[in-house]
Amino acid sequence: MSSQKDAHLENIRSIQAQVLQLLDGMDYCLDWKPDPDEWSAKEVLYHLLDTPPGGVPAVLKGMLFGEQTEFDVWGDLSNMTTERQTYDMEQVLEDIGGFFRDLEEATVAAAEED
Repeated sequence: MSSQKDAHLENIRSIQAQVLQLLDGMDYCLDWKPDPDEWSAKEVLYHLLDTPPGGVPAVLKGMLFGEQTEFDVWGDLSNMTTERQTYDMEQVLEDIGGFFRDLEEATVAAAEED
């Protein structure tokens, strides 16, 4: 029988694969905005990777180990920095990979009852 943790890990891997599939071939339009007031794909990605502040993996670890009991979510922050604005697809993919590695590590570290 598969554990709940195994199911979570499977979901994490599936979501990562879906994100990578969505980005396949988007190198040329990563920074394109349909309207000046809209977000680019890169802005949406960094919003997802760093919301809540520090990202979901850091918050999950903090909560599992009793270091964090609550967190803030800001829906209107793209989390873009001057440095991130220069990132190409290779760097964005590295950051996505790091996010999902950290999320898997936090999930693996959780006790089954967590």
